[in-house]
Amino acid sequence: FFLAHYFRDRYDDNMAQLPNVMSGININRIEVWVTNKTGVTTNTRNIVAFTDMGEHDSISNPLWAAGRDVVPSNASNTLYERLTSDLAAARDISQTTPLLDGAGLSGGEDYEKLETARLLTSSEYTLNASLGYLSLKSTLQPDQVLAVAFEYTYRGQSYQVGEFSTDLSNNKQAL
Repeated sequence: FFLAHYFRDRYDDNMAQLPNVMSGININRIEVWVTNKTGVTTNTRNIVAFTDMGEHDSISNPLWAAGRDVVPSNASNTLYERLTSDLAAARDISQTTPLLDGAGLSGGEDYEKLETARLLTSSEYTLNASLGYLSLKSTLQPDQVLAVAFEYTYRGQSYQVGEFSTDLSNNKQAL
């Protein structure tokens, strides 16, 4: 799974001079979440995953305008800014659906709300930190959702997409 359209769109160019990968990217930190089908209660959290988070050129919902960052980041479009300002109450799991749907988003298309999503351990996936994709070590079922938050360095600057659960107080759900 590519972490963003940006990485998918540049894959061939980044691989053109093998054995040297030409991306200039290094993913420093990642959280990978899936729908919890196991009943496990440790390393779980309520999350909301967004289709357009971190996208600049591949925005599916016309509510979001392209932002200042062309590379994937929370500033690549206006989604994150709006979520952390006038839609901040959507962090309350009981308010997520009414607030987001009322703002013109469509559940299952623009976002997915997951109660008690499970954080995968690094032994459950393989990350290519230079090309921006991950491979799961088990099959993702059709009724499961995969969500990621990641931080990376590109040309000496750090960028983040989404929020890390370790950066939030216990009363917030991750975006």
